[in-house]
Amino acid sequence: MGVDVEFSGMSELIEKLEATNGRFNTVENQALKAGAQPILEDMKNTTAFKDRTGRLRKSLKISGIKRTGGRKSVWVGDTDGKCNYSWFVEFGHSIGQSRKNMSAKGKRAGKLNKVTYAPARPFVAPALERHKREAIEIIKAELRRAIK
Repeated sequence: MGVDVEFSGMSELIEKLEATNGRFNTVENQALKAGAQPILEDMKNTTAFKDRTGRLRKSLKISGIKRTGGRKSVWVGDTDGKCNYSWFVEFGHSIGQSRKNMSAKGKRAGKLNKVTYAPARPFVAPALERHKREAIEIIKAELRRAIK
């Protein structure tokens, strides 16, 4: 799940920053991470799901900077895969009845007769939607501050 943000005049801005400040790469990386912070905080403080163990909330982080096709990006969420069920919480899932819990008749028939559904409890997409503009403004402010 990602968002493409396009800035007009970015090449001129980059040239100016590189001419005035040799540490633009670091400033750009810091701006991206600062922009992702409100989204991360919203995801951690959501009431969309119950996190009985606290494991999911602890696993939410901002990734390192990723480069893809000349673009930089960061991921917000379970970036290291330590809590591998965040997708199931976000999108919902179904669980088939296990064979050991099936009735004798069901075992003879060889089919699962009960499926349990866990509804989606989205917390990533709503956090992104709520803070998308704020993230863009933070990135712009950080870059403006670096120019001056």
